[in-house]
Amino acid sequence: MFKSNLIIFPLIVLAISFTFTSTAQYSPVLWDVQVNASVDNGVLSKDGNGLSWATSKNILYGNRKAPSKLTDGSFKFVFSEDNGPKAIGFTVVSDEKQRYSDMKYAFILKRNKNVVVKHEGANVAQTSINIGDELTISRVHDTIKYLVNDNVVYFSLIDTYEDLLVGAILHHPLATFSNVEASFATFPLEVVFDVDNENNSISYVISGGIPPYKAVWGDSRSREQNYTPDRKGTFELSVTDDAKNRIFRKVSIGYNVDWQNFNKTTQTDNNLVRLNGGGNSWGTAESQASIDENSDWWVEYSAEIEDDPKIFGVHQEGLNNPKVKDIIAGFYVSDNDDYTIKIIENGQVISKNPYHSNDILKIEKTKGVLLWSFNGAVIHKSKYINQGSLLKIGGAVKPNSTISNLRYLSNYPELIQTTYNDSTLNGSITINLPVEMKEGPYHYYISEAPLPDLDEFYNIAKDSFGLVLDSSFFAGNHTSKSYTFEGLKFGEYFVSVYNSEGKILLGEEVRLTPNIKFISNTGIEQAGNLLVSNSDDALSELLLFANEEVNNSRYGYIVPDERGAFMFGFQNDSVEIVDQSSLKYGFIVNNGSVRIINDGVISPPKYFARRNSSIYLEIKDGLLNFVIDEKIILSEELPTEFSYKSILGVKKGGFTLIPILINLRPYRYRVNSNITYVDCNQANGQLEVEFLVNSNWFWSFNSISYSLYDENFNVVGSSNSLQALFTNLSAGTYYIIGGITYNNIFGGTISTIIFRQYTVGYKMEWINFMDASYSSLDESLYRSNNSGNFLGYASSNNKVELPGENWIDFNLKYDSEFINLSALEWSSTNTNGIVNNEFVFFFKWGNTVFLYYVFNGSVVSQNSINVSDRLRVSYDGSSAKIYKNGNQIISAPASSGKSLINAFVGALNSGFSDVYTNMNCAVPILYAKLERKMRGVKYEPIDNELYFFNTEEYFDDDETLNYKVYNTNRSVVLSPLNQSLINFYGDNRLSLDVTSLTSGAYVLEVENDKNELFYLRFVKP
Repeated sequence: MFKSNLIIFPLIVLAISFTFTSTAQYSPVLWDVQVNASVDNGVLSKDGNGLSWATSKNILYGNRKAPSKLTDGSFKFVFSEDNGPKAIGFTVVSDEKQRYSDMKYAFILKRNKNVVVKHEGANVAQTSINIGDELTISRVHDTIKYLVNDNVVYFSLIDTYEDLLVGAILHHPLATFSNVEASFATFPLEVVFDVDNENNSISYVISGGIPPYKAVWGDSRSREQNYTPDRKGTFELSVTDDAKNRIFRKVSIGYNVDWQNFNKTTQTDNNLVRLNGGGNSWGTAESQASIDENSDWWVEYSAEIEDDPKIFGVHQEGLNNPKVKDIIAGFYVSDNDDYTIKIIENGQVISKNPYHSNDILKIEKTKGVLLWSFNGAVIHKSKYINQGSLLKIGGAVKPNSTISNLRYLSNYPELIQTTYNDSTLNGSITINLPVEMKEGPYHYYISEAPLPDLDEFYNIAKDSFGLVLDSSFFAGNHTSKSYTFEGLKFGEYFVSVYNSEGKILLGEEVRLTPNIKFISNTGIEQAGNLLVSNSDDALSELLLFANEEVNNSRYGYIVPDERGAFMFGFQNDSVEIVDQSSLKYGFIVNNGSVRIINDGVISPPKYFARRNSSIYLEIKDGLLNFVIDEKIILSEELPTEFSYKSILGVKKGGFTLIPILINLRPYRYRVNSNITYVDCNQANGQLEVEFLVNSNWFWSFNSISYSLYDENFNVVGSSNSLQALFTNLSAGTYYIIGGITYNNIFGGTISTIIFRQYTVGYKMEWINFMDASYSSLDESLYRSNNSGNFLGYASSNNKVELPGENWIDFNLKYDSEFINLSALEWSSTNTNGIVNNEFVFFFKWGNTVFLYYVFNGSVVSQNSINVSDRLRVSYDGSSAKIYKNGNQIISAPASSGKSLINAFVGALNSGFSDVYTNMNCAVPILYAKLERKMRGVKYEPIDNELYFFNTEEYFDDDETLNYKVYNTNRSVVLSPLNQSLINFYGDNRLSLDVTSLTSGAYVLEVENDKNELFYLRFVKP
């Protein structure tokens, strides 16, 4: 029987029947009601029409290099009554959706005690339960598990960086969830501010998360809890807890609003208060100060639930009794509809969001755009329409309601300005300090590293930080409130201003990028390098190119908020872009969930973007890299037909995006290559290369020179043309090294270094098939029929040659969606249906493929991989290695004496494809024919194996043959007692291992079932 069943079958049983034993401490879930639901004594009930929706206040933080316990957690409940339909599961913190189809990791409880497991938006399993059953969903490191009574019914890998809440949907009028408990009891990080506009000071209180906290003001890197900046304006606080969870909150210091033109209201202690005896109607007022309509301005308010409703915003001057219809831009804060803030745009209430006490609401006009913000995150925007008159701040309150802590700032300065010259490839940064800031002297500097702590700054040598300083930095004689740094390359800088006492007055991170200009705009406004959508389906086109003359070129965006939806990427210039399905390469971001588009195929949403995340496409070393937060998640070689049109689309109202455009200049060259692989025992491989170069108005191609090197860096061939064909290549690694020169219109030149790596391999020659087939179309070995064997199998005729690394490259071929196995084995004998102690096998369950590797007879570990991964398994006589997409992922000691590869293929039409190796094929084996009488011809064994074939004449009915081997003294030296014949199933060829024999002449005697004798003379060298 199949020997490796002892290893593989327990692993399958383990995957199916895993028992979850929990030692976690559970506590009740604290519900945060969202829509049409209520909580009473821990019971979540439906309250109102339509779907009811609630999430937990408890939060399970993802992996941010935090202690591992923070990535693990579970919640559970007892199925007490069949009152569905309803659903409960984990939902991502930023996801506010309320439909069954949007639940990410959930149990959907239907009527009649049926339960569906929903994972990543798809139904993956179903089962039935009984009253009293306990249901659990857990996250353990990178795996989500669904359990009923501690038995796993489904599990799969997930993104460990997701922050999760418990979400519940109630559909049936009687549906409830009771006694829901969680093993995590942390709460989201939160900050409450107290602003003193008169004294220019801000204090704050932090809650939630995992104390202790670290808080830093972004404009100055100050850690003061009672912060007193030298100017009015908007300031951002970064808060990080002990688990490395991080939030950003913005708050402003401005001028208090002085009210006039009262209607049933009065001003008390800077608050707008409704007068008694005015009935239930609105009381209104407007500000004394006017705002120039051509100025930039903002209005901000800290909302409080306890005294609602209220309205504030801006309207045209001259309205003594402003109402909602008069508000150009504002907020309507209400205690109705489960406490909501409603956006007012041009007199219309257009959307609403839930809010809590001390949430910060802000309306801002900047560069001709109106922005509505919630806790510093933009939630709505539109183009400002000039009304032709001054503006006033308007307020409206109802009885028992006040407007307090309202502040504004008009004509605030743009503190930092950047310029970039695309021709000279350098730029400048100008700092403009506010006029109300105290007089100097000032110290200006920029740095490519984060700012040092204030108390350490004067004690550290400037070279330690690589600072770029003006010549009189330490002298401090700059009295001007404006300063410009010239001649800067593109990149990111930290810009700071200090006073003479060493206090930092201003500190901001600035991105200096080339200028961009989108064309064919539909609904996207551009202000410098800031992009704003004013349409539900905004779309823009940018013709740009990528280059290889420096390390990298990037095209992408900074995500300012997790809410909102946009897509961007590349497509052929001749293709009309309609929506995301039209892109060839790119990203789709929707409410923080990220999909990639690779060659027109859209991936599942298995990545996540957070506030200030960077998402970009990078062209580097001939590859197109998909990058999220500086982590490459996929790399692809660009095809020849790619013609570089860039597209940006913003959906559902859109939001402001900050482009990442670093060193984006016209494309210089790309290499199109075609490899012909080598047949066994020949050196007939070919490498054809074609360099594709672009010229434009600024740059033009001049010359090229390159050589092909083998893995020992010996020159194989050279060329000075854009096309070349290198022939007669044997298996191995090759490199193209050289250079290209370009001229610009000013007579200058630029040179680009060429470096490319290629692998040429032998084709595999498979022998000894059983229930397996070979296809030359895709160099695949696959299961062709199921005749009863647990696995089909075959052996390679390619042989290990030591010393050196022997490798085999391949892709998995899985056409089946069922459980199946495929394996590769390093062995000393041809396949006989037995997997020995040096092998790698692949186990597929649903859409997940697990890679198991066994060296020296024991399971070392396991990895999950993608079916599309390019894999390599290598052996050098003492160790084995596994590579995925060119990167080594496994290395472990292996036993010696391996000479070939056996392959085992599982489910029908599954196995291995695009299989190539650096192992040459063995010398063809000649099988000897047994004779009734001994002749003078002597046969010589090959690699200590005696090969011969049987015929019906001496074939035994029970497929066994009795034999003896005699030496020259007529003594029996081998027999079935000490060495068995090996019969290759499905063939009439046999072999006998003669390793134990010494050099000399021998006779093989074979007896059939009729007691007839047959002979073969052989000589062992």
